[in-house]
Amino acid sequence: MSEELHARCYKASSSITFHTAMPENDEGLSWLKTKEEFRFKSARRGDMISSLFQCNCCWFVNINKKVANDIALNDVRLFAYIRRVHLDVMWSSSEPGVPKATLLNLEKGKQISAELGLPPVKVSVGPWPVADTCGFQIAIEMLCASQNPGRNAKTYSQFDSIRKMRSEYYTAFENGPSRCLDNTSFVSSKGAMSGMVTSKTQSKLFVKFMKGAKSEWEDW
Repeated sequence: MSEELHARCYKASSSITFHTAMPENDEGLSWLKTKEEFRFKSARRGDMISSLFQCNCCWFVNINKKVANDIALNDVRLFAYIRRVHLDVMWSSSEPGVPKATLLNLEKGKQISAELGLPPVKVSVGPWPVADTCGFQIAIEMLCASQNPGRNAKTYSQFDSIRKMRSEYYTAFENGPSRCLDNTSFVSSKGAMSGMVTSKTQSKLFVKFMKGAKSEWEDW
């Protein structure tokens, strides 16, 4: 993919490696098209505005409740996982051109407003709460688990094995005291009830992470 499509300043960390599935031809040989060279390896232009992005340092504080030490090995390692979660979220879009189109249209709108003497439309990108409200730490746990040997590979675990962690967290959250005290529900005309989901594993960011991770591990 051409250089202009990529925000090359935001790349996957080289300190920790993750499995990324390679496409195969009819003969079972792995191959990679030039336009897919940066798939899951770097952000694209527009990704920061068209995905649920918050800077690595802020996410570190949200999860760890302290500022990172740039020379502490555990802190450096956590930054690598934070970056990987972001890239999975960014690449959850099935259409690579979507982030670029989003950015170009926002820039076009800004230019039109300027020509009319209007201030640009304000698009909020923060502040985010100083907390992990959307399961970011669970996503990191899943990435760590993916690096363990699996049944079919010695260097990584299959996505079907890792995604079970999401289900178990969902079960735990849905059976916690806060959920028990929340009796809000939807009632259909036939009397069937459906409660509102409050699990972090159902957040928009986490759903996008799951979609991107599945694509990274196995879908081509």
